[in-house]
Amino acid sequence: MSKGYFRSVLQNLSSSMVVFLVAVPLCLGISLSSGVPLYAGLIAGIVGGIVVGSLSGSSLGVSGPAVGLCLVVLDSLSILGSYELLLLAIVIAGAIQLLLGFLSAGYCANYFPSCVVRGMLSGIGVMLLLKQIPLMLGVNKESVEMLALFQPIELSFFELFDQGILIVSLFSLMVYILWERWIKNLHSTLMVIPAPLVVIVSAAFFAAYLDQLPHLALSVEDKVNVPIADSFSGFVANFSFPDFSALANTQVYLCGLLIAMVASIETLLSADAIDKLDPLNRKTPPNRELKAQGVGNMVSGLIGGLPITQVIIRSSANCQSGATNKSSTIFHGFLLLFSILWIPSLLNFIPLAALSVILCFIGIKLINIPQMMSVFKQGINQSIPFFATIIGIALLGFLTGILLGVAVSLLLVLKDNLLAPHQVELRQKRTKITLSQNVSFLNKAAIQKILDELEQGVSCEINAESSYFIHPDVEEMLDRFRVSAKNRDIDVTFKGFANLS
Repeated sequence: MSKGYFRSVLQNLSSSMVVFLVAVPLCLGISLSSGVPLYAGLIAGIVGGIVVGSLSGSSLGVSGPAVGLCLVVLDSLSILGSYELLLLAIVIAGAIQLLLGFLSAGYCANYFPSCVVRGMLSGIGVMLLLKQIPLMLGVNKESVEMLALFQPIELSFFELFDQGILIVSLFSLMVYILWERWIKNLHSTLMVIPAPLVVIVSAAFFAAYLDQLPHLALSVEDKVNVPIADSFSGFVANFSFPDFSALANTQVYLCGLLIAMVASIETLLSADAIDKLDPLNRKTPPNRELKAQGVGNMVSGLIGGLPITQVIIRSSANCQSGATNKSSTIFHGFLLLFSILWIPSLLNFIPLAALSVILCFIGIKLINIPQMMSVFKQGINQSIPFFATIIGIALLGFLTGILLGVAVSLLLVLKDNLLAPHQVELRQKRTKITLSQNVSFLNKAAIQKILDELEQGVSCEINAESSYFIHPDVEEMLDRFRVSAKNRDIDVTFKGFANLS
C-alpha cells in the first residue's frame, strides 16, 4: 500500500479522536438538557457514528444527538409522560425519515437559500461563543447573580471567576495557538496531529498538576463525567427499550412526526453546509442521507438513545481537523463505544475548560468574517436573510433561526415581485406596460395600481410577448380592465395574449 494511503488513515484516525473528544461532553450535555438519562446521548453518539456513518453518503458529516432537538425532546417527553413512549416516538420518527428518503424528499433542502445556510453556520458559531466563553472563563454564577440583583457584595475582579478553570483555559489557549502557528510547522509528522488533540492531552496533565494545589484544583463538575460501566453487560444494563404496547396512542405518532420533521430539516441543512466546507467539493446524496438517518433513529430508539441528526459542531470539528472521508466518523463512533466500555475513568480526567477552548476556536472558524463581508457585498437580498439567520439562531434557537432567515428571504422575493412585475413607459397620453417573464398572482396588486391611475382619454398598450406565464387571476383582472376602459375613455391594446385582444 502507498505512503499516501497510510497518511490518510492516520489523518482520519487523529480527526476521529478530535470529534470523539468534542462528542463526549456534547452527548452528555444534550442528554442533561433533554431531561433523559445520560446514557441516552452516548448511545445516540455511538449509533450516529457507526450505523449512520456506515450508511451515509456524506464524506465529512458526523451524526449524533443535536442541540436543536433538545426542546422537541423535552416537549415530547412532557406530552407522552414516559421515556419508554418517547423511545417509541423516536423509532416512528426513524421510519418516517426512511420513507421520506424512498420518496425522494431529500431534495427539499435545495429550496433553502444559500445565504440562509451560510447564516446557519455563522449563527451556530456565534451561539458556540456565547455559551462557551463563560464556561471557558469559569464565571462564578452565584457572584454574577448577586451583582445582577444589585445585592451588596465585595469582590475583586478575579473573584468573579474560578481561578483554576481560568488558568486551565489560558493554558489550553496558549497550547492551541502555539501548536497551530509554530510547533506543527517544525516537522511534517507534526502536521498530522490536530491542535485540539494536543490541547486535550496537555490540559488533562496540567489539570492533574493543579489538583495538587488546593486553591486551584478543579472539582468533579469541572471535568468530563462519563458514567462508568465495569463490563459490556453493565453497559447493556443501561439500555432502555420502547413501549410497543402504546402503538395505538396517536400522540406517539404526532411526536414521532415532529421529531422526524425537525431532525430531517436539521440534517439536510447541516449536510449542505458541511458540503460547502469540503475542500474537495463533494456532494452528500440527500435521499441516501435521510435513509441513513432513518435507520439510525430506529436503532437508537430501540436501545434507549436520543434522536439523531447530522450535526454542525462535530461535523465542523471533523472537517477542521483534516478528515478526508467518512472513516473518521465511523472511527469516532467506535472510540465512543470503547471508551465507555474500557476507559471511562481516563475520560473523566479531561477538563471541560479545554473543551470550551476548542469549541470557541471552532465557533470562530464557523463565523468566518471574510464570508460575512462577501455576503454583505452581494446586496440586501443576500445580506439581510444572512444576518437574520445568525441573530435568530443566537437568540431564538436553531430551528426558529432557520425559519426566520427563510421568512425574510421570502419577504424580499415578494417585495421584488411586487415592485418589478412590469416596465412602464409614459409618452404624453400613451402608456405602454411590458409584463415580465413570470407574472404571478403576487403581481396583481401592483399592475392594478398602474391601471387605476391611468387618466381618461389616454391610450394604453399591455405587452405580454416576453411572458411565458401569466396567472389566471391577472388575466381575469386585465379582462375586466378591457371592459371598464371603454367607460373611462381609455383606448387599450393587448399584445401577446392568447385570450385577450
